[in-house]
Amino acid sequence: MDVHFVEIQTALAGRYSLDRELGRGGMGVVYLAHEVALDRPVALKFLTPTLTADEAVRERFLREARTAAKLSHPHIVPIFTVEEVEDFVFFAMAAIEGTTLDERVRKQGPLSNPDASRLLKELSWALAYAHSQGVVHRDIKPENILLEEGSGRALLTDFGIAEVGVVHGAGPTDEPTRAEASASDPGDALDRVTEVVGTAEFMSPEQAKGLPVDGRSDLYSLAAVGFFAVSGRAPFEGGRPAEILGRHVAEPAPPMASVVPGVSPVIAGVVDRCLRKDPQRRFLGGESIADALAQEAVFERQLPIPLRVFIKNLRRLAQSSGALTIFLLLFGSPLLISLIVSAGVPGIVALGMLVGVLVAAVGASAVWQARKLLQTGFSDDDARMALLEDVNRRNEELRFEVGPRKTDLDVVLNWLTGTGFAVALGAVLGLYMQGGDDPFLWSVFAWMMVGGGVAGLI
Repeated sequence: MDVHFVEIQTALAGRYSLDRELGRGGMGVVYLAHEVALDRPVALKFLTPTLTADEAVRERFLREARTAAKLSHPHIVPIFTVEEVEDFVFFAMAAIEGTTLDERVRKQGPLSNPDASRLLKELSWALAYAHSQGVVHRDIKPENILLEEGSGRALLTDFGIAEVGVVHGAGPTDEPTRAEASASDPGDALDRVTEVVGTAEFMSPEQAKGLPVDGRSDLYSLAAVGFFAVSGRAPFEGGRPAEILGRHVAEPAPPMASVVPGVSPVIAGVVDRCLRKDPQRRFLGGESIADALAQEAVFERQLPIPLRVFIKNLRRLAQSSGALTIFLLLFGSPLLISLIVSAGVPGIVALGMLVGVLVAAVGASAVWQARKLLQTGFSDDDARMALLEDVNRRNEELRFEVGPRKTDLDVVLNWLTGTGFAVALGAVLGLYMQGGDDPFLWSVFAWMMVGGGVAGLI
C-alpha cells in the first residue's frame, strides 16, 4: 500500500475515511474518501510532498484553491474546503459518479454531433462564469472534464492550478510579468509549475510561449478538447512535448471538417475559430461560443422530423451532384473534344445521352424525396420555407467561417478564372472551325477549360 495513503489516513482520522486512489498527476494525488460528519463521498486532492515542502508553492496553491472554491456553477465541480493538516495540503471537492472525457472517447469512440455540441456549450458556460470571476483555468484537457453518469452533464474540474486575477477578454493585467514577479513574488513559483503541468496537446500558443494569458487561452484549449471529442485525436500529436508546443505556436491547426467530414458545420466553425493563433481572432468569450452552438439546435428543434429528413437527403443529393459535375468536367470535357475530332456527331449524341441519363437520375431522386414528403401531409410551401431557412442558415455559417466580404485576391482569381475559361473555349472553337488536328493543342486547351470550370465551382 502507498505509504502516503496510510500517513494521510492517520492525519485525517475522524474526519475523512480514505477509500482508494482516483488518479495522480504532476501536482498531486486524488483520493476518493468519505466525509464522516456529513456522511457523503468526496474527492480529496493533495499537493505532492515535494511541492508541499516548497513554502512559496504551498502558499500560492492554497491562495488559488481558495479562490477556486468560491466558484459556484452547475458545470464546475465544487470545492468544499481547502486545508492544511500537519504536513499535508489539500482540498475537498464533490465526488462525481461518472467518467472523464478522455476515458469516454478512448473506450467508446468520438462523440456524436449532438453530444459534442452539448459538451462544448456546457463547458463554455462554465468558462464564461469562471472568467467573469477573474479565474483562468489554464489546464483544460479531457482528463479534467467529467461526464456525470446518467445525466451526461459535463463538469470542469481541477481549478487548483488556475491563474487568479486575469480578467477574461482583457489583455495582460497590471500585475508584474513572470520575469519581474519571480524576483518580487515568491508565489510565482507555482506559475512555473503550472506551465509544466499544463498538457502540451491542449495548450494555447501564448501559454506555450510563457506569455501572460487571459480567458481566450482557455477557449483555445476548449477548442482542442472539442477537436479531440469529435475526432478521437488532438489537433497536434506525436513527438516530444516541446515539439507539440512548437506546432501549436507555428503551425495552423487542421480544419475540423478535413479530419471528420461528417462534423456539424457549426461545431467545425467554432473549433476552427477558437484554434486561431491570434487570441483576438477567437471568440470574445464562452457566452459567444454557447450562442453560436445554440443556433443549430434551435433550428433543428423548430423543424418537424419529415422536413429535417427531406432537407438532409436533398443536401446529400446536392453533394453527390456536385461530385458528378466535377467528374464530368474532369473527364467529360476532354472526351467531348476527342469525340468532336474523331467520332463527329454520333459520338456527341452518345455522350449527350449519357449525361442526360445521369441528370435524369438525379432529378428522379429529388422528385421521389419530394413526393415522400408530400405523402406525410406537408405541402410544397412547407418544403419551400424549410429549404429557405436551411439556405439562410448555411449562408450565415459561411459568413461566420470565411467572412462576409471577398478579398481583392478573390476578385482577381475569379477574373482570371473566367478569362482563362473564355480563352480556352475560344481556342477550342477556333481549332474546330479551322479543322486543326494537333492532339497536343487540343489537350492543352481542353484541360484549360476543365481547370477554369472546376475553379469556378470551387
